[in-house]
Amino acid sequence: MLDFRQTLLDIYSSRAADDVHKSRKYREMCEEPSLLENSAFNRLRHRIDMTKRLIESQVGREESLRAQIQAALRLISQYQPGCKQNECRELVRRTYGGFWSREQLEYFNRACDRLAAWSDFFLSFTNRNPTKNYINIVNRSHRFFIQDVLGPQHYNEANLSKTNLLAEVIYYLLINYKALRGFFCPEHAAEKSEIVERKLREACLSVFSFVQLVQSEMFVEYDGRRNFSHFEYENIQSRVDDIDLIFVLAELREDFLPEYRVLHDLQGWYRDVASRHVVELYHTVRSDPEAIDNNYEKIKKGVLRRVERAKAKLLENVPH
Repeated sequence: MLDFRQTLLDIYSSRAADDVHKSRKYREMCEEPSLLENSAFNRLRHRIDMTKRLIESQVGREESLRAQIQAALRLISQYQPGCKQNECRELVRRTYGGFWSREQLEYFNRACDRLAAWSDFFLSFTNRNPTKNYINIVNRSHRFFIQDVLGPQHYNEANLSKTNLLAEVIYYLLINYKALRGFFCPEHAAEKSEIVERKLREACLSVFSFVQLVQSEMFVEYDGRRNFSHFEYENIQSRVDDIDLIFVLAELREDFLPEYRVLHDLQGWYRDVASRHVVELYHTVRSDPEAIDNNYEKIKKGVLRRVERAKAKLLENVPH
């Protein structure tokens, strides 16, 4: 079937969908006895035909080359990574790529690779709890917001000393409100440090945005354990020009750790956070519907929309 796919892609990219029947190779293939009743072949032929017609209606109608590429990337992004997305990409490239500049073609290929392999976001956070067996302060400070999002039962059944439920809230909202795909790893303890580092490093290199839930505990020594939040931040630094960094402050700014108490090696990271416009969430130690609603809005505007826009920059940055 792979050979048939390549042949069909060659035929459909060389002419308009309405003229495919004029191709002798196409007619011979469709009249081949072994293919007449081949349902897999007919499904493939129908799929490629429909994809080419979509491309013609959305990409072919654009007058400028830049607008063509933007329309093509928009269409390709609407397919899940896999065969259909690859077929759409190949049809676009073979049909229109010969008219684009070298810079535009390279950009298109690079953007398609990202659409196929990258996630929308990387969610960074910490489970650090200086009080160990007692409730993690982040779970206490945001109790009723967490319960409103994840449900009281989930809150009551969770290990409140070892988990960060506010991070789960942000992940939940990103996934459910915008149907985004992201990297979120709630527990590293079961794996060796080098395995975790490799996983995190690879994930940092394949996302459109970096969301970090910031707490004072991240910037001080903690039982000599690996500071994965700082490791993640460092790995993002090589990509500051093509990624959106979004910081969410889990505590009141007035309670945030002062710089003189920050470990020397972490001061650059701390200053970066302090210099940016961060998303500040209200505490909900007690039930406060207004504060809960405000937190929803802050996350929607300051996190969800920015994450969603990060991928859209692929269209904005298409070269002229």
